[in-house]
Amino acid sequence: MINKLSERVDKMAQEVEATAKQVKATTRSLGDLNNRLGEIVEHLMSPDLRAKFYALGYHFDYVSRDYEVGDGHGRNIAEVDVFLGNREFAMAVEVKTKLTQDHVDEHLKRMERLRHRADELQETRKYLGAVASVVIKDEVKNYALVHGLFVIEQSGDTVHIEPPAPDKLRQW
Repeated sequence: MINKLSERVDKMAQEVEATAKQVKATTRSLGDLNNRLGEIVEHLMSPDLRAKFYALGYHFDYVSRDYEVGDGHGRNIAEVDVFLGNREFAMAVEVKTKLTQDHVDEHLKRMERLRHRADELQETRKYLGAVASVVIKDEVKNYALVHGLFVIEQSGDTVHIEPPAPDKLRQW
């Protein structure tokens, strides 16, 4: 009887281990899929940005995707999905599939880190922030605009950029 009980426990342990492996593989696959979806959204949002900002009076010389900012000691302090720049302005754009207020708050903190690092490097450009998404609820959009960020939304086969009100535009 003890032998049969021991065999059942061993079999259950093997089944639990097999299930754990399946869950781990599924989780990894979902993570990969989510990353790919994020890449697709970034590619949808970024091609027209320079031209769209040009129409708003911002003449950016370059656009860079997956821009990383280091602290000078080999550590990464900020990652920016899309970074546009010229001598006067730098624009950091955070791209999300579905934008939330937490994403906006995280980007505002990122903007502070970018400004701090720019100050350390004695950089005088003004930093501007933007959030971009395929799905944005009105309250999240308004929250971003009130906090001085540009809002970039997918609109058909292009994007629409809504600037914050002039008195709300935030420059870091």
